[in-house]
Amino acid sequence: MKATDVLKAAHEYFRKLFAEHHGSDPDKKRAIFRTIKKELEIHARIEEELFYPAVVKVRSGEARAIVRDSLEEHQILEGLLAEIDQMDAKDDRYDERITALRESVERHLRDEEERIFAQALGHLSEARLEKIGSDMQARKLRLRGSPSD
Repeated sequence: MKATDVLKAAHEYFRKLFAEHHGSDPDKKRAIFRTIKKELEIHARIEEELFYPAVVKVRSGEARAIVRDSLEEHQILEGLLAEIDQMDAKDDRYDERITALRESVERHLRDEEERIFAQALGHLSEARLEKIGSDMQARKLRLRGSPSD
């Protein structure tokens, strides 16, 4: 599976999780949030370790700028995740913060799908995209199994 396909599948999973979170009871919301948090952290890590470096290597100024923007977005998302993680799902502000997280994630996913994928698909060979995708899937499995890795 190409790297862009691996990421697109993860993006769809995030959209599904946020939809499932909406309207759930507080205990279920908390459980779904923990899944969202863990999967977003893993997703960001495989992008930062494997996908973004490959895109930056295409030596396009636009690619470097897009990756830089994406890395900044990852930092914003980390802050939101940390903030929500400290909240009680019954807190009045909890749903507001989840909405802010969902909107930030969705904006990031759209940006990635429209801008970064275009750079990757336009400059990296099919074989390279397949190799990165394979590496990303393997790394994701290792990260799920090892919280300290």
